Amino acid sequence: MTTTAQLIKQLIDSNVSKIKTHDIGIISAAISHDRVNVKLKHTLSGHVIEYLDVPVLPHGIGGARIYAMPRVGETVLLAFLQYEPSPQLEAATAIPSINEAATHLYPVVITSIDTDDTPPAITPAAGETIILHSSASYIRFTAAGNIEIVAPLITANGTQIPQILPT
Repeated sequence: MTTTAQLIKQLIDSNVSKIKTHDIGIISAAISHDRVNVKLKHTLSGHVIEYLDVPVLPHGIGGARIYAMPRVGETVLLAFLQYEPSPQLEAATAIPSINEAATHLYPVVITSIDTDDTPPAITPAAGETIILHSSASYIRFTAAGNIEIVAPLITANGTQIPQILPT
């Protein structure tokens, strides 16, 4: 026999599972060092939606952050921190092509989900972390705790570090 609490939980779970809190868009403009405009990859009620002045969240855990801005034309994953976008926008009587009201949904760019760049032919081994740049430069944190930096120019505190070439 199903209890009242179980029925309420089932009702809540079924409704929450239908909420769409993520979407896919394309960067249409870079506004600042941490904000962009994003057009959705699909239309809503036949209208193109562009979110303005969207923050780009840095990747990080604890006290560490990695800041990497997407480029114009790059496809990104958006998360909505408040409400669900589709019902909010579809309920509007008129949806302008640039929907300033949509900023109240608090969209944020989570990450890029594709890129035109071909990454360098380097893959992390077990226990390693690699930060790759589209220029083929990278920083590798090895499983032993060593750090390997490969780049045409390396500076520390504004001073160039001489690179010792193998003999």
